[in-house]
Amino acid sequence: MNLLQRMSGIASMAHKAKNILNDPTIRICDTRKTTPGLRMLEKYAVRCGGAYNHRRSLSDAVLIKENHIQASGGVTQAVEAVRSQIGIW
Repeated sequence: MNLLQRMSGIASMAHKAKNILNDPTIRICDTRKTTPGLRMLEKYAVRCGGAYNHRRSLSDAVLIKENHIQASGGVTQAVEAVRSQIGIW
């Protein structure tokens, strides 16, 4: 019962946030931070509430932070380094 209540609460809050904004051009997204062992259920609850999943794991996207840019010698070099490692573009 507690699990069902938790998922219902997540879906309700996602739906409430979507309705407060009332703007179809804005996408309400969750974060990757979830309760251990409940990620898939919580992500599903967000979608049931009308919001979107940002990403499911660290492998879904690339994040380049300031220290990466500095270590690479600039934004262009950091992006090129990532592209050469993961083989896109």
